[in-house]
Amino acid sequence: MYFDVVKSPNHEDPETKGESVKVKCFGCDALIEADDSDAVADAFVAHGQESHTWKYPEEAIRNYARNYAEATE
Repeated sequence: MYFDVVKSPNHEDPETKGESVKVKCFGCDALIEADDSDAVADAFVAHGQESHTWKYPEEAIRNYARNYAEATE
């Protein structure tokens, strides 16, 4: 499994000075973006369920995405 996680300024809301978390899907070219590590984990699990047939348990996918996001914060 491989994730490419990067953080970038949030350009959608100029009042928000935080950063968003982006996770590049290891199964396709999708880029999943959310405001924090929990939200990106939720979004990544949803993407996986809609677009892939992974054999990994949901909690493993969620933990992997969250851990990567937290490691880059």
